[in-house]
Amino acid sequence: MFLRATTRKKDGKTHRYYSVVENRRVRDGRSVQKTLLYLGEIKDGQKAGWSKAIEVVEGKENRQMSLFPEDRVESHIFVSFLAYCMHVTLRQLARTYSSGLSPRSILEQLKVIQMIDVHVPTTDGRELRMSRYTKPDKTQQLLLERLNFKLPPQPPPEISMGSNTTVVKTF
Repeated sequence: MFLRATTRKKDGKTHRYYSVVENRRVRDGRSVQKTLLYLGEIKDGQKAGWSKAIEVVEGKENRQMSLFPEDRVESHIFVSFLAYCMHVTLRQLARTYSSGLSPRSILEQLKVIQMIDVHVPTTDGRELRMSRYTKPDKTQQLLLERLNFKLPPQPPPEISMGSNTTVVKTF
């Protein structure tokens, strides 16, 4: 992984935009570059932070980090890197769509929305399982709209008996 800088002139000024990019080999042996995360314009301190984070994730041996690493230190670094990515993304979204909000205030508002699983036993020994998220209140709904977020549709209920699971269509 590495930081790629792209420069562009806009309104007579030169702007530099950054992305986190990785090299990958495809089946025919060619090497292609894949953009993992678009960062936009970042300050020098942020650039140094991203470079250090990439260096830590890549490691000195330039080895790939697995999605679920076993080593606790690598796991902590990986989760910290993901949290940093989310923080930077939320800050950029707040600047773009809702100035005045911080990533922390966005998370404070949206953490109220929770996913819950309701398990209801039926009289014939099966189990009705419904995964639902709580309905956002007016404040959270306004924030979701301003940030241009859309919650996914509620998943359909499932009826299971042992290892068999059947999706029940609702109308």
